[in-house]
Amino acid sequence: MKDNECINVTFCAYIIILVVGDELNEMDEAIIKIKNNIKFVRSSHARPVSFKKCIEKLKVQSKI
Repeated sequence: MKDNECINVTFCAYIIILVVGDELNEMDEAIIKIKNNIKFVRSSHARPVSFKKCIEKLKVQSKI
């Protein structure tokens, strides 16, 4: 490889790492929000019951 090609490959790899890393951070934030919502629903007896009614009404599959 020429020096220019090596620099271009390194630069492209760096850009890919930045893009993928940024997307993974956004996914981490979304996963944390989902986990917090699940904890909220499970924190009282009434919430899972009303949640289950909503699931049945919308005909969504659930493990509850």
